[in-house]
Amino acid sequence: MSEFVREGRYIVVKPDHEDDIRTERLRNYIEEMCFKTPECVVVEADWPEYEMVWRMIERRVTGQPVEDLEAQRLRADTAEQRISFLENLIAEAHVWIDQNTFGGSDAYDLRDRLIAAINNEPKP
Repeated sequence: MSEFVREGRYIVVKPDHEDDIRTERLRNYIEEMCFKTPECVVVEADWPEYEMVWRMIERRVTGQPVEDLEAQRLRADTAEQRISFLENLIAEAHVWIDQNTFGGSDAYDLRDRLIAAINNEPKP
């Protein structure tokens, strides 16, 4: 099976609600030029569902089972909660290290490695 590649197959225009004249002209032009205007759903890139929807489309196109959007959202929420918990734990560890380390750097190195792991960065 071939690799999934995202394609820009559609041109989407979000008219300004303040500019009814330009919007009407655009609608008339589209109609005059006989452009196909399929019924569709658009998810903007700054929406939290954007990447989830792309994953759903990729799975469908590549013949894999498509996970329910709510299940994906729940998994993402759980992951964010875990990250938040770990970030808080690191903050607490940082305070403890500051209070209990006298010139040793091993604890700080461990803290930095944990932070890098959470942020998916190369190890310092």
